[in-house]
Amino acid sequence: MIAIAMALLASLLFTAHAPARPFQTGLQDLTAYDSGDALPFQRTKAAGAKYLRITLYWPRIAPQSRPNPGPLDPAWDPTDPGSPYYVGWGFYDQQIRQASAQGLTVILDVSQTPSWAAAPGCSGQAICTPVPADYTAFATAVARRYSGNFNPGSGTLPRVRYYQAENEPNLNFFYKPVFQNGHPVSPDTYRVLLNGFYDAVHGVDNSNQVLSAGLAPLARPGATIGPLDFMRRLLCMTGRKRPHAKPGCKQKAKLDIWTTHPYTTGGPTHTAPGPDDVSLGDLPQMTALLRAADRAGKIQNASKKTPFWVTEISWDSKPPDNGGLPLAIHARWLAESFYRMYKAGVSVAVWFELRDEAKGSRPDSELYQSGLYFRAANIEDDKPKPALEAFRFPFVALKTKTGFLFWGRTPTSRSASVRIELKGPKGGYRKVKVAKAKGTGIFQGTVKTSTTKGFVRAKVATGLSVGTETSVPFSLKYVKDFYQPPFGGKRTAGRLTPRRH
Repeated sequence: MIAIAMALLASLLFTAHAPARPFQTGLQDLTAYDSGDALPFQRTKAAGAKYLRITLYWPRIAPQSRPNPGPLDPAWDPTDPGSPYYVGWGFYDQQIRQASAQGLTVILDVSQTPSWAAAPGCSGQAICTPVPADYTAFATAVARRYSGNFNPGSGTLPRVRYYQAENEPNLNFFYKPVFQNGHPVSPDTYRVLLNGFYDAVHGVDNSNQVLSAGLAPLARPGATIGPLDFMRRLLCMTGRKRPHAKPGCKQKAKLDIWTTHPYTTGGPTHTAPGPDDVSLGDLPQMTALLRAADRAGKIQNASKKTPFWVTEISWDSKPPDNGGLPLAIHARWLAESFYRMYKAGVSVAVWFELRDEAKGSRPDSELYQSGLYFRAANIEDDKPKPALEAFRFPFVALKTKTGFLFWGRTPTSRSASVRIELKGPKGGYRKVKVAKAKGTGIFQGTVKTSTTKGFVRAKVATGLSVGTETSVPFSLKYVKDFYQPPFGGKRTAGRLTPRRH
């Protein structure tokens, strides 16, 4: 009995001192990293990001037509990353080298299809579903090139461990066909692609990790399958309220990490209109379905609980987008979105855009102005937005009946003592609590106070010459949800999915 009691006490003490669940961040940008210059990678690292998501376009590397080697031509092996028929690798090699030099972890999203590899019934478009064998062969080539053992002649390339199969296959803007004769078909075709991709990537190195494609957030008749509907079909599940294995469906999906893109036409608590849509406020439903699929054995991987990531999320800011969020709310919603994702079980969130897109490159209503930096003529002259500090040092304080709750993550994602300070109506910040961030950098707690108005901020020692770093002050006056297209522009409700790639 004594031994049992001691074991129980040790277990309780371990639980009490165990670090909080981690929450890491990443960045993606359509153009900032293309030149391979060091500065955008340095700024990504300085922003506190761990991950850099890079979209690797297959048609950019593949030959224009399927090789048919003659007697004097080299053999065509599509799994060989050194094949002379492949071109364009250097564009990605330089980005991956720069990311590695900054200690960033790359997520490679392998997307689009060369015309010669399109499946029957879809031709002439890069978004056509590929022939599974061709996609699998190319995935092998990608994983071999970035295995950490491949030297293209300019030095061994860094290793990439995370690979994502396609982008938003529930939306016909990125993947066709989604429907045939009105019936959803992309969940089934995508499962075949995903499983082949998984086998190929793990076949190169079994410690590699495969991410499912992030899903577009809203159902659109004839264009998009709602993400929860797509997920149930892909994973052979059924039931909205109590998801469970679909009788007679024997298929399994192979993936190490589940992902989605919960772009939101409102704030961090906003729920989408459709029963199978997933905006930020609907993430707990997706988590519940993911856990049910784990229990039902419908996901094949080495985890008891499949990790849940968000590989795209953002809002445009005003300025520069006249239809975007005011800068203070932009920073506030970024921080609160991280908190809401964390509460829903998400462990990694990738923000879309490091810097705003250039004016004049497209009509203003189509530009992405969600960057952490205002774009200048030269990247060296870019100016940070308040959202940059909110990204680096996310912190929220939400009013409760007895005071407020707080949540945050230290800029270094490491343990530290965090000073929680309150500025009431009379002015001046005062310490109200010292919170302890455990090994993941997450700190959270509550403060009892009669102050119902004012601002709360967190302050932490950085270990640098500047001494301390302070979060963006968070107002106790809650910003209620309101209609806000994530990509700003003309505020029309019909266009939610990004016009990118």
